[in-house]
Amino acid sequence: MKRLKSLIIFVAAIMLFTGCSKDNDLESLINENEELKEELIKLEQRIQGYEQLRLELESIKYSEFYLLNELNICLGNKEYNKALDIIYTIVQKQPDSPEAAKAAEIKAQIMAAVSGSKGKNNIEASTKDLADIAKNIKTRFDEEKQMDWHVHNSSPSKNDVNAFYLYYGMKEKNLPWLRMRIQYAGEGYLDITKFTINADNHLYEIVPPQFAVKKDKMGELAWEWYDASVENNVYKIFKAAANAEKASIICVGNIKSYERTLSASEKQALKYIIASYELSGGFISDVQ
Repeated sequence: MKRLKSLIIFVAAIMLFTGCSKDNDLESLINENEELKEELIKLEQRIQGYEQLRLELESIKYSEFYLLNELNICLGNKEYNKALDIIYTIVQKQPDSPEAAKAAEIKAQIMAAVSGSKGKNNIEASTKDLADIAKNIKTRFDEEKQMDWHVHNSSPSKNDVNAFYLYYGMKEKNLPWLRMRIQYAGEGYLDITKFTINADNHLYEIVPPQFAVKKDKMGELAWEWYDASVENNVYKIFKAAANAEKASIICVGNIKSYERTLSASEKQALKYIIASYELSGGFISDVQ
């Protein structure tokens, strides 16, 4: 908004320094300036409307009724990672509330369900494999959330680079919380609406909720990123990409799209995190 206002000042400066000698030239510049002001007002109104809608959606998203309803749906669908996402949100925002107590009860149900499913999805690994996995994964303690995050050594810590990776948190033993991260960085925004993953000519889609893709920019470089808990169907997509001979991702946007091939190191990093997650007690329902 400051840039657009600066543009108005710039236009006014041109009017002064060009020394418009003709009345009609001056009048034309004044009219253009007025039109620019009108466009500014319209743009400000659009931005305010967008922000108001975002705040309203955030308010609904974090309301007690909505969160508990979503939590029960996740439990019924065995979407345990998404359920953990909601549980930790409730506990963080309303630690002493009845909702937090209810969330704790549901977490206990999830722990029992995961414990009862051990061995169904979890992989086995040799001592050498375990040492190799541990060597390639770093652990960071999160003071705010009071949990350890496990991330592959090659996964970036900044938003302004292209990336496609998994990571997980561990707050309770044998109950890892798997999350995904997809990042785009390039010249100009894409205004991302979905991601299309091609794994050996099998196409998959990940569609983020509205306002879930964050964005920022500096100069000509823009970046967008999506960070979310991993749902059952999304886990299958990441597994397919990790095991594919050739895999690529298309960041599909309203403005433009961007496609790139996943590197061998990215696919290997996915395999390490998947193995570590499952060895740590992670369970995804009905993985083929």
